[in-house]
Amino acid sequence: ATVPSGATCTDGNPCTVGDVCQDGFCIAGMDTDCADGLACTDDVCDTQTGACASTLVPGYCLFDDACVAAGTVDADNSCLACQPEQSTAVPTPVATGVGCDDGDDCTVGDRCISGACQPLSQVDCDDGLFCTTDVCSPTGCASQVDAGYCLINGACVAEGAPSADNPCMTCQPASTKIGYTPAADGAPC
Repeated sequence: ATVPSGATCTDGNPCTVGDVCQDGFCIAGMDTDCADGLACTDDVCDTQTGACASTLVPGYCLFDDACVAAGTVDADNSCLACQPEQSTAVPTPVATGVGCDDGDDCTVGDRCISGACQPLSQVDCDDGLFCTTDVCSPTGCASQVDAGYCLINGACVAEGAPSADNPCMTCQPASTKIGYTPAADGAPC
């Protein structure tokens, strides 16, 4: 007896679904949809098992279920990138010596070393004056005049020292560290 047309059957291919009888033959239904929604994978159904499998297209990495093109630098670490020849599952270190920015304005010559951005050296903020403490801050180099000194016209002047032009004007850091201050009334000058 012939099975009526439209009855379900199996065509022996586990990668088809909805097989139906038609005029005494089992006609394959639709192919199993193995698409994983990722543009960087080729998706196929295994005709022996019916299981879906995906293979990564050359030139891509797959990080956290996202397609990443080869050479793309990691958003959080510019010393890591998609390098399929090294790994397609995790970002890998870029070549040692590639320039980077460690985010610290007080360092210079930043370079990638083993996947981390390392500074070559610290910014030199030394202003050449013995009476200042020089530091680097996020806004750049800054100098602070040390206790017991004034910094007048780019020169270090010791506390109490008089002006060469007017001996009645002296360095008084408690009043100002950037200019001379009138000597106290009655002081010899």
